[in-house]
Amino acid sequence: MPPFHVDRPAVQLAPLTTATVNVSFDPNFKNDLQSGIVKQKLQVVYSDNPQRDSVDLHGIMEYPNLALSATTVEFGSCLSDTTRRIPLTIVNTSQVDVVYSWAWDKDSLREDTNSIASMNMKAARQPRPPAVNLFDIMPINGVLKAGASETITFAFFAYPGVKASATAMCLVEGGPTYQVAMSGESNNIKYAVEPQFVDMGQQLFNKTVEREVVISNQGKVPFDYAINMRLLSRPSIASASPSSGVVGPGHREVVKLRVCAGIPDRLLETVLVELAHFDPIPVQIVVEGVYPAVLLNLPRIKDPLFLECQAAAKQAKPDPSLTTAQGSVVLTAASLRTHAPQPSRGGSANADTRSVAGMSVARSMVSTKAGAGALTSKLSAKLADSVPPERKAELEAERLRLVRMLAGQELAQLKAAEEALLAAELDAARATLASQGSVQPQRSATLDSEVESSNTQPEGAAGAGEHAVVDLTAPAAVPPGGLPQPAPTRAVSPLLGRKHRPIQPPLPSLVAAHYVLDFGCIIKGSSRSRRFKLVNPSSQVVSFKFDRAVLESWGLKAEPEGVSKLPGAPDNGSVEVVLTLQANKQQVVLGPMELVLPLPIKGAPGVLITIKANVQVPDLQASQDTLDFGDVQTGQAKVITVQLHNHKLVPCEWAVKKPVETAKAKDWNFFRQAVSLAAHYTPVHTSAHSKLPSPSAVWRRHS
Repeated sequence: MPPFHVDRPAVQLAPLTTATVNVSFDPNFKNDLQSGIVKQKLQVVYSDNPQRDSVDLHGIMEYPNLALSATTVEFGSCLSDTTRRIPLTIVNTSQVDVVYSWAWDKDSLREDTNSIASMNMKAARQPRPPAVNLFDIMPINGVLKAGASETITFAFFAYPGVKASATAMCLVEGGPTYQVAMSGESNNIKYAVEPQFVDMGQQLFNKTVEREVVISNQGKVPFDYAINMRLLSRPSIASASPSSGVVGPGHREVVKLRVCAGIPDRLLETVLVELAHFDPIPVQIVVEGVYPAVLLNLPRIKDPLFLECQAAAKQAKPDPSLTTAQGSVVLTAASLRTHAPQPSRGGSANADTRSVAGMSVARSMVSTKAGAGALTSKLSAKLADSVPPERKAELEAERLRLVRMLAGQELAQLKAAEEALLAAELDAARATLASQGSVQPQRSATLDSEVESSNTQPEGAAGAGEHAVVDLTAPAAVPPGGLPQPAPTRAVSPLLGRKHRPIQPPLPSLVAAHYVLDFGCIIKGSSRSRRFKLVNPSSQVVSFKFDRAVLESWGLKAEPEGVSKLPGAPDNGSVEVVLTLQANKQQVVLGPMELVLPLPIKGAPGVLITIKANVQVPDLQASQDTLDFGDVQTGQAKVITVQLHNHKLVPCEWAVKKPVETAKAKDWNFFRQAVSLAAHYTPVHTSAHSKLPSPSAVWRRHS
């Protein structure tokens, strides 16, 4: 059977003789020039004998052959005036060298002249390049050893308005011809980014909200995109997921923007959407960070940072903490909606859009000076008319103080992260030095200097960096929680072993305000109440609840103990709180007491109320305890003046009474009492005395 042939199909053998049969192989029995292996069996049949033998025949045909990774190269829709390259791998699968070269199949060169782009070119009488000039192959020829491979690059130049196809032929000397079909067309990128203005409205400053930005590919050319956050005033304000990718023809990509204001203020931020080679598309984000605030008609503890913010609030100047990375541009939401750029379509930039780096939104964008008037928060603008102006200024100062504290904490965290990164790089450098030799690794001077400069950098210098937001100048006496903690008194301090006196409750890490409620001096065994009004000046509902266990351990009682969903603006709800100190309780001991009571507000920084009191027992000291009138002439009266001294800090009620025992009161009738007494009490620093009036008014006995 072909391709095997025998020269003697039949052989007759005499006893004890041999014969030779030649088997030939014809490698040209196939015309495809493809290498291969042919296997057959040669059957030996004996006459008058059932035995059969077989011989395996193997024939190997070797031609210069190639294996192509693909036989079709689809360039698809390419951006006009660009070149797209697609690699293709060829492998020499034969045992002989392959000499190849590439050529065009001229009959396959075609161009679509019915496309809209082609007709537009004809109307404009633009020259059209031949289809052969639109495709390219590199390298054009070469030699491959047995088993070797090479990458061939196919290129398509997307001349505007063309759609072409061609077939490339790989000619192999002594081997077959391979064909690769190619096709491609040119198009423009058409996209849409919506929305380009995102108004988050009022959100809790520590809450993360999510909005969607849709990137649509309205053309036939795929393009890549990336979300650039470099214009954010602080890196933690916004994040995007996914942050980069490719949008295919006719597809849309949904990018989720997660925004957290981080500070109680109105923010205008810009996120850049980078598409292909176009200018970045700015997406404006407006969010107003708010918090459930309360105002108490109690004296406020004002630290230096609060006083500084209060002065800034009264002067109505923009706070330096609120400057963005491009400058202090603060706008109202209404003006932003008016001047926000329209969604970009068709790949061209909006004609009214101005420089993104300058933080401008449109030509009619208001200036920094005009925007500075809108700096005052809506919280103070919506307060009820019953709130005095100075209280509104305090509320604005409280907000500005929170802004500086939160921005400072974020800046400190960023600095700590950078220092940790430098330390990790230093450790890696030391490990590298240790692995390179047996000597003791030396400290890297460069990294050490960076770490040292980072640790010794002044607080003000940190504000010059890209993410610097505020020059935090709070004095060292102010703790991270914000307000100075009251110094424990002798009666309060748990270090003195007063087991019957409860210790201070834990305080929140972030404090918005600190008030003082002073009961003054109170008599042991009595009760005293203080009333204060709590107003919700914010736009959020306020819910709070006193810790009953803490109050009872200090002998205090609050009415009401808590409030749920106290309305905010524009109603600005209020509630009157009555705080009672029950000095008759066993846990209330003598002496000064001072409790820093947290007022936990749901979803907001804490508020502290320092409760002060001085528990005393009334007492008097007489200038003499024995009155000896001696001999008194009949019909006359003798007067002895006794001075009473109140050495305590509470009033003392006193009276002269007849002794109960008969033996001590037998001569009581000799003393006529026509007494008019006035007790004068001067608190705290001066002594209080009660004196008997003049002799003409007291202790006069008539015969």
